[in-house]
Amino acid sequence: MPYKIREDVATADVAFEAEGATFEEMCVSAAEATTRIMVDPQTLKEKKTKSFAVKGETPEKLLFNFLNEIIYIKDAELLLFKSFIVKKQGAALKCKAKGEKLDFEKQTHGVDVKAVTYHMFEVKEEHGKWKAFVILDI
Repeated sequence: MPYKIREDVATADVAFEAEGATFEEMCVSAAEATTRIMVDPQTLKEKKTKSFAVKGETPEKLLFNFLNEIIYIKDAELLLFKSFIVKKQGAALKCKAKGEKLDFEKQTHGVDVKAVTYHMFEVKEEHGKWKAFVILDI
């Protein structure tokens, strides 16, 4: 699994580590971890496609803005995503995500994520892999 939920880090929040061979793969892993905290992805279907983009001058800002956009879409449009295709283009990250509307009767839900926090937030390239450490406010 390209991410690991870290239950030993924060008591009132949820933390995870994500990694990938490329920055884009790491972003997908982080998006999947964020989704997994909110809903069991096995109970999601790919009924709707949504494309969106975020900007950020650093890899940290790009990932931070990307994850917060996923949370914003969940809150504003009640959309949860099962899959993500991500492309970095300069200071922008473009995403094509597939999922469906939130449905408490058909999906198995976890906790509601409010936002990404800056507490211990880290993105780094190390030994040819991209890694991130993220704490989500729930």
